[in-house]
Amino acid sequence: MPDQPRCWAIRSMEATESGYLEKTCAKLRVRTRIEAVAVAVRDGIIDPDAE
Repeated sequence: MPDQPRCWAIRSMEATESGYLEKTCAKLRVRTRIEAVAVAVRDGIIDPDAE
């Protein structure tokens, strides 16, 4: 079981990421990630031309 700590860390990161996305969607008053991106671009929070 050498992969167990690594798998736990990945699941933990995914849970943290999901939590951040849920909070972001709630603040932007949207339900999906793509809606959040669209609103953020529309509102100038994200620059679609930035690299």
